[in-house]
Amino acid sequence: MKKPPATNKSQLLKTAGIADLKWLIGKGGAAWLEKLARTDLESVSLVAKLRRELSPEQTHLVLEQVALRRRARAKFDAADQMFFTSKGFEQSTDQWIARYKAARLIPGKEAGSESRVADLCCGIGGDLMSLAERADVVGVEKDPLTACLAEANLQTVENRTHTASVTVADADSFSLRDFDAWHIDPDRRPEGRRTIHTELFQPSMATIDRLLTECPNAAIKLAPATPTPDEWSRVAEREWISRNGECRQQIAWFGRAVEAPGKRRASILKKPWRVPEDLSTFVGEGDLPIPTTGKLNTYLYEPDPSVLAARLIGAIAEHFAIAALNPSVAYLTGDRLIDEPLLGAYEVRETLPFHEKQLKRRLRELKLGHVEVKKRGVAIDANEWERRFRSKAPGRAVLFVFPIGEHITAVLADRVKRS
Repeated sequence: MKKPPATNKSQLLKTAGIADLKWLIGKGGAAWLEKLARTDLESVSLVAKLRRELSPEQTHLVLEQVALRRRARAKFDAADQMFFTSKGFEQSTDQWIARYKAARLIPGKEAGSESRVADLCCGIGGDLMSLAERADVVGVEKDPLTACLAEANLQTVENRTHTASVTVADADSFSLRDFDAWHIDPDRRPEGRRTIHTELFQPSMATIDRLLTECPNAAIKLAPATPTPDEWSRVAEREWISRNGECRQQIAWFGRAVEAPGKRRASILKKPWRVPEDLSTFVGEGDLPIPTTGKLNTYLYEPDPSVLAARLIGAIAEHFAIAALNPSVAYLTGDRLIDEPLLGAYEVRETLPFHEKQLKRRLRELKLGHVEVKKRGVAIDANEWERRFRSKAPGRAVLFVFPIGEHITAVLADRVKRS
């Protein structure tokens, strides 16, 4: 018999009312969440037992919450004590990036003082929780059910010495006149489909401009590809943050949080972020021309996704005196080893024509059975080519495939390991 799906993740809270939600985050829900924490959620007998003992809404909420908590473990150490919606989980800032942002918005000299911070459109509270570690904070969320979850998630903040609360309000009418700084995550899915166009954000850009007038110290969370108004490019600092090989978000910093007005910053964050040494960052002008060379040197460099998103390839190449073999392909080359986490470093073995039989023959000669394929500017399936090259040989290497001039070239290289 085919097992029925345990939950419908798109429906969380749609049929539940505030009473069911309070049951979920209270003792009644806690007992069931603990029971199901390590249980197969697709078990037919489990679902049947829940349906006998709980209401349909409670059954759905418990099953959904356990599934979301399991997904959230990659984002939050306290995931098994937190509460989520599917949308709230997906849009939430993970705790390590949130801590970094909170430390920049509320610097050391301000932390622990009388500063008061607002987190607008706080959702389930990913950023709110980190802000609460450093200052008195008010979360603002217009959906009452989501606000209830954010309030519950604040209870997971350890050793909290600051006041923290959530108020149900619309950012369009909220006043920041009594606050020292603020963070906002505008809704980028106002019509159900994700957008990078600021004119479609909720709250509107007019509201955000008003809020900046009331309180100039701000962090505005954006998608990596979101273009910003020209005025922001002059007065704000824009930062792109990556973690685990993915650019997670763009932040527009204003007021006291700005360190380099009008500049762009690419940052890579190590987990867990606690001290400045866990962050590597580069600041420069965006969209500078990319230096080019006709010679492949000893090392090949792959810029971090944050560098690509910030369009800082030209700036970082100029700074480290390295160049691209193809100005439209974001691989750089140089003759010295650069100790910069924002540049993945690979030592070149040799260059080969991109021809399957020749490549396979050479890989056999070198006893390379595990080859990671990286490609840019060519229409190939990297995973499929990795499968084709796989063998029982013990060696490992990386194969870069990209165009140089009119020809597709394959560069065999070894990843340079950093501590």
